Amino acid sequence: MADINQALGKVVVKHRTVARISQEELADRAGIHRTYVSQIERGLKSPTLS
Repeated sequence: MADINQALGKVVVKHRTVARISQEELADRAGIHRTYVSQIERGLKSPTLS
């Protein structure tokens, strides 16, 4: 599962940087905390849908 989380994290970073938005802005748009975005990008957390 860690490999999937790390791969997803890389995709999130790529799309966020292409869109030229900060982790803070992404977090605000998604309604989550900036540290959670950071953990997702580093492959430490798996995002959930709710």
